[in-house]
Amino acid sequence: IDGALSEPNHEAICSALERTITEGLMRNPRTERVYSFEFVWTADSLAILFIIKPKNLDAFDITMTVVT
Repeated sequence: IDGALSEPNHEAICSALERTITEGLMRNPRTERVYSFEFVWTADSLAILFIIKPKNLDAFDITMTVVT
């Protein structure tokens, strides 16, 4: 995540974070899909919201906050 936060602008940071999170979760064979990313910036943090769909289970929401 630190590498993603060093990108030059918010759009690049969001893109890098979405890619990093998705690639990491998709390495788990039980993960079917990671989708619907939302990014909410505040003065000193970034909230990242997304949905994970495991195989053979219902999808669920994840919210994480990164201090910027």
